[in-house]
Amino acid sequence: MTISSVKTGAIGDSLLAGNTGYDPAAMFLIERKTLASSAATVVFSSIPSTYKHLQLRVMANSTRGSYYDEWRLRVNGDTGANYAHHRLWGTGSSATASGGASATSIDPLMPSTDAGTPDYFTVGIIDIHDYASTTKYKTIRAFGGNDTNYTASNNGVVVLHSSLWQSTSAVTSLTFSLAVSSYATRSTFALYGMLG
Repeated sequence: MTISSVKTGAIGDSLLAGNTGYDPAAMFLIERKTLASSAATVVFSSIPSTYKHLQLRVMANSTRGSYYDEWRLRVNGDTGANYAHHRLWGTGSSATASGGASATSIDPLMPSTDAGTPDYFTVGIIDIHDYASTTKYKTIRAFGGNDTNYTASNNGVVVLHSSLWQSTSAVTSLTFSLAVSSYATRSTFALYGMLG
């Protein structure tokens, strides 16, 4: 929609949200990965710096033959003690909180269910704010969980996680892995760029 300025008579695009001239929350798919076979790591590399924030949407399972496996994230392949986190973790019967600093990865980021129950996938959303900035540390927020009420002992988990990568470098790659196993077939990771 075009508008005409009352003051100058100039004609231009409307800045109303949703119009083609301005959409502050627009999201664009950068890359989607769906595993045809199990994989120890899932890597997004050469991430463009043209967006304000990144968002990763996931639906994943693990090959571990027990209740859950914990996700790990490294940024730009950094294996130094440059990560910190806070976490709230809740099940159907209890809730816990934890934190850590000087870690070599963001761990645990999310729970992941086991391959013995192939239809119980973990789902989640991971946001990386101001990822292209070269003047501040990077803040990462994650929310995810799973429902595994197929037995009395496994009742699912919900996780709220905030993390910090202590580097002023722009984020150009993300590497996801699990503590003791691999991501299972059909696990899907979709990386989006957000304009604002």
